[in-house]
Amino acid sequence: MKISLCLITKDEEHNIERCILSVKEIVNEIIAVDTGSTDKTVEIAKNLGASIYYFEWVYDFSKARNYAISKATGDWIIFLDADEYLEDGKQSLLLHYIKEVTKMKEEAIAIFRINFDPIKPGSEKGGYDLRIFKNSPHLLYKRPIHETLTNTKKTLNAVMLPSDQIKLYHIGYSEEELTKKDTLNRNITILSKAVENNPNDQLSLIYLGREYAIKKDFENSFYYLNLLQDINDENISRMLKEYYSYFLYSSTKLNKDIEEIIKIYNNAIKYEPNFPDFHYSMAMYYLDKQDSKEAIPYLEATLNSLIHFPRNQKCRISVASVPLIYLNLAESYLSQNLFNKTISTFTEMLIFNKWYRTGLIKFLEIMISNLPEDVFEFLQEIYDFHSQNEIEFIISCAKETNFTGLIILLENIL
Repeated sequence: MKISLCLITKDEEHNIERCILSVKEIVNEIIAVDTGSTDKTVEIAKNLGASIYYFEWVYDFSKARNYAISKATGDWIIFLDADEYLEDGKQSLLLHYIKEVTKMKEEAIAIFRINFDPIKPGSEKGGYDLRIFKNSPHLLYKRPIHETLTNTKKTLNAVMLPSDQIKLYHIGYSEEELTKKDTLNRNITILSKAVENNPNDQLSLIYLGREYAIKKDFENSFYYLNLLQDINDENISRMLKEYYSYFLYSSTKLNKDIEEIIKIYNNAIKYEPNFPDFHYSMAMYYLDKQDSKEAIPYLEATLNSLIHFPRNQKCRISVASVPLIYLNLAESYLSQNLFNKTISTFTEMLIFNKWYRTGLIKFLEIMISNLPEDVFEFLQEIYDFHSQNEIEFIISCAKETNFTGLIILLENIL
């Protein structure tokens, strides 16, 4: 059995080596199709044994991918983005899985991919992507962007590898990579051409609305998503959560009529009642209007859904947002004079992340009128007072609020 690694590259000198090395031990050839690199990408790929082919960029990722496939001679193809890589130490396991699937009727393998930003802990979002498939003339990519692998003869059959055993990591959606590659504008250009060529392409409309929302161009986002009031393409059912998420997001940011916003929200939760993005958009809509009372139930729903949200699914907000949502909820309770709920929410926030500096400072500001001994005793239930780092962290936050009595008590145990 022979395996080909295929890549599409353009100015990936900082990523290409890690990508190739992550699977190099199990592939028999490396096909790198370059679409116009001006850095050392091609040189690095060549030094790692890649065969280099050049492809004129025509604003269509599928055409570039299919060109790469045409150059592959392996029985199986591993097709990676240059800014993603296989989990360390998993090459032998991946080879084992490919050999096992070879004995089956399935012709493709989906692997769990984690999108993350290296400088933003907790930003991880994951989902399955088809990255490995048989080298067959019937298996080709379609769509110019967010391209999908399809079987031109029949329904594509795929195996999903266990996410707790093997993963891909992808940094392409990190802020640094998005800025460096001007990804949003590139995507918008490609999708605009697709919509221009086919105004009824519902999937491209969803993607285009999403890209504009991420860019904070809410007018265009709303415009394109609003064209999708009557979704009739069964093939895009998997995108409905994203459609509702970004449609609601844009509507609230544009301060559309509240009846229109509520209608979108109700349709969204009818489709998926526990999707965090839906509740979060409503919560932020009311918080932006300084209407804490109305925001509270949506903040509560956001927290409940986000904490229990499956890590193998994607949503706009992430678990990294949980401490901030707790803080927003605590402050909303406080504005309604719900003091017991305020304290219990701050407690849950600090238990979830005791290093959340902004949250601890806000808590101490509220508690400064209480006896220092009582606050000291409360914090002792959450923090390890045998840890110098934790005590010094609390002291630094207390100094921000001039909580002198608490500072003295803490300094006495250092």
